[in-house]
Amino acid sequence: EVTLQIGNDFPIKINFEIAGGRGKVGYLLAPRIESE
Repeated sequence: EVTLQIGNDFPIKINFEIAGGRGKVGYLLAPRIESE
């Protein structure tokens, strides 16, 4: 099962379990901020 969350403080948060539920992985995807 993969869970996707969209919020105001983060663009996309992805959570899922690995190794038959023995581990959890979470990714926070955010746009790159470029300064000039």
